[in-house]
Amino acid sequence: MTGLMNRRDVLAGLAGTTVLAGVPFAHAQDNAVRIGTSSVGSVYYVLAVGIGEMIRDIGGINTAVESVGGSSANINALNRDEIDLALVNGFAAWSANNGSFGFRAAVDLRLVLQGQVTTRGLITRVDAGISDPADLEGKTIVGERRALPEIRLILDTMIEHFGLDAGSINIVATTNSNEAYDALAAGSVDAVLAPYSPASAAVERLFAAGLVEPFHLSAPDRDAMIETLPAPIFAGTIPTNAMSGLSRPIELFAMNTYLVARPDLSEETVHTISGTIFDNVDTLASYVSVGRFYTSERVTVSPGLPLHAGTVRYLKEADLWTPEMEAVQSELLHP
Repeated sequence: MTGLMNRRDVLAGLAGTTVLAGVPFAHAQDNAVRIGTSSVGSVYYVLAVGIGEMIRDIGGINTAVESVGGSSANINALNRDEIDLALVNGFAAWSANNGSFGFRAAVDLRLVLQGQVTTRGLITRVDAGISDPADLEGKTIVGERRALPEIRLILDTMIEHFGLDAGSINIVATTNSNEAYDALAAGSVDAVLAPYSPASAAVERLFAAGLVEPFHLSAPDRDAMIETLPAPIFAGTIPTNAMSGLSRPIELFAMNTYLVARPDLSEETVHTISGTIFDNVDTLASYVSVGRFYTSERVTVSPGLPLHAGTVRYLKEADLWTPEMEAVQSELLHP
């Protein structure tokens, strides 16, 4: 994992919660799409802005990038036809498609693009006195977010794995990552379980200032917890040289990032979108370094959702579609 490129700071400073690219519009059409993403300044937000600008400038489709919230919130907005595409984590997409973990009914989704790994881990205040799992008892932890149900799921799994007294831990909720990080910096909470990576400037600032440190899980403990978690959650690691002040790698919980759509989004539109990104990955990487992962090869690696017909069409035309992919697609469409 690497940090963001220079354009990130410029994009993160854009005012408001909606960035328009091209002509504003009231309803999505074949030549205009709305892309939902997370909070302004986040990696997902900058990535969505880059994707939106490329779709407009290269693909000729007007776009609006909207800061909706966490992944679950984006999927709900997609289901309500408030947006046309959503940048979400793989766990939320898998949960929605299966009608589980906060989704009362299944949401029919299709995979358009698959990109970087996003991680979840526990960050603690340096002065909170947390050096081993038992120290979490009696502490106040941001460990719940409505839009990211995996946060509480992972924390509860951690508490059970280490045999901690759940009643002694004050678990509080925030609406977004920046709010959680601000609470940590202000000293109003002792720890935060949240998305974080070297690509997050907000987290890097906390580490560089010496205010926080990672809660280090051993790889065997982390792996044992993953055994009990849903399939889209897998093992992730941040290497020692990736962030300020690290003395050893950080073992975390990981999932892939998806750009998803409803099946009824025009095949022609999605064909243009997927082709624009696949054919210009270096351009996307100039917005944010993780853009380099959004390749035609990666979209077919263990997808947790059926691919959208427009993406499949691109892969077939590029002679990248194989019988094995066809079999996976059929299984995902007809489980």
